[in-house]
Amino acid sequence: MNEDYTQKLGQLMAEVATATCAEGALAFETLETSREFWDGEWTYEEQDAIREDVRADLNRLAAQIAEAWGEPAYQGQTERSPFPDLPAGHEVAYWLRDDCLLGVFWDHQDKELPYTLELIACGPAALQRFSAS
Repeated sequence: MNEDYTQKLGQLMAEVATATCAEGALAFETLETSREFWDGEWTYEEQDAIREDVRADLNRLAAQIAEAWGEPAYQGQTERSPFPDLPAGHEVAYWLRDDCLLGVFWDHQDKELPYTLELIACGPAALQRFSAS
């Protein structure tokens, strides 16, 4: 992560959460995007290193949020979370506040596409759709 997202994160989370929770909607904000891999000028080792950097950024960002909000309600693989259908990439850290889910995740949708680090805010109505129960 090339910059300290603490202030930006706080502002984005407040803006996204207010709008999302009020509407019961789902919102995303991309914080970081890696290069794309269309050109064939990359190796799997390079892609693995980028993935590990993005995972480390997720962990650092989750730790920054935890300093202000406490430990996340969940951090780990999205598919193993209480909300396995949440469109939150491969790994997520989230906090449940005022019936809303607010979190960060990393994603990589296909081998040619970039890795991303993103915020997610999910209001109560939308959150019910993603619950495992």
